[in-house]
Amino acid sequence: MWFLWNVRFLVVIGLLGLLILLLLPRLHDDKFITGVARSSPLSILFFLYFGILSAFIGGVQTYLIASFLILLFHRLFTETEKIRALEILSNLLAGIILMSLVPWLVHTFIYKLPMWGGYIQYYDTKGMDSVIENYLLFIQVQHDFLIRFYSIFDEPGTLGTLCAFVLYGNRYDFRRKTNIIILVGAITTFSMAFYALFLLGIFLQNLTQIRRIVIALTSLVVLTIIVYALFKDNETFQTTIINRFTDVDSSVESRESGYLDEFYKGFLQKPERIYGAGRGVMTDNPLLFKGQTYKFFVIEFGLAGVAILLMCYTFLLKKFDLMQVGCLVVFLLSFMQRPFAAQPWQILLFIMIIAELERRRFKQRDDLIV
Repeated sequence: MWFLWNVRFLVVIGLLGLLILLLLPRLHDDKFITGVARSSPLSILFFLYFGILSAFIGGVQTYLIASFLILLFHRLFTETEKIRALEILSNLLAGIILMSLVPWLVHTFIYKLPMWGGYIQYYDTKGMDSVIENYLLFIQVQHDFLIRFYSIFDEPGTLGTLCAFVLYGNRYDFRRKTNIIILVGAITTFSMAFYALFLLGIFLQNLTQIRRIVIALTSLVVLTIIVYALFKDNETFQTTIINRFTDVDSSVESRESGYLDEFYKGFLQKPERIYGAGRGVMTDNPLLFKGQTYKFFVIEFGLAGVAILLMCYTFLLKKFDLMQVGCLVVFLLSFMQRPFAAQPWQILLFIMIIAELERRRFKQRDDLIV
């Protein structure tokens, strides 16, 4: 969110403080020791690698400490609390989208609104030399011919990815108004990541029954026709969605520079490919920063970091069924083009989604028994 960009460190510290306050009353519970013990092995491995080795190589990064604490203590929260947290997040996300989408649509298609919030220098917060027009309820990159819905987030892809995750966790239940609002907001981001993750998620969740596959495909066809009819003449939609889906190879290549590709190939020949070169290599080579790709994560944390992160996510699964493994697949696919899987918000959201999917699994089992 734009108003948190320059205080991210304080936000992380505040969230850590909130986590501690929530955990303090539970310290006397016998489940505390059991929960921590069950989470400890991989959590400690995560901390040793990302919190100590990577810190020694590239400096301390606060968000990794927050991720470690989430991995260590998440079992102290009940499944009901995790499910409720996902519900609250869904409602909050829908509220933010609704609050910003309406004025954005007015501004984009009807009447230019005044820029009440002034300008934000993107370079100061994201390492890119762009200027953001701040309309308070939404933001827009200045002089960008691709007009996409950012809401109050730093990139359309950030919002699109978050929406894709939440909709997967909510099982694409469009009987709920919140999910409809989230879907509409995500569509207007014109984020290829959202469209791809959305299609993949629906396919995975309906793979077990032919009837559900037919219904899902029919619904997708209808939705595709509606979206295409609305935006077929929109230049942004043509550039970011139609052109990318018709030429996937070029779309993938556009997410990274030729310089990054050559740097990455050379990096894989060095010993650092195992344990990473640290954040300093990234900041000392600003030409590397173009788009988003998993290669950034590999360069910073190494192949061992990727393996440990994958182990942590796999460890969070309750059962290796299609729904939960499918969720893992969706998160991994997102990681390929947005390397933020070690961020605390993604780990926490994954935990909440798995709790909801597990609840649905037990509910379906009880229904079958009855």
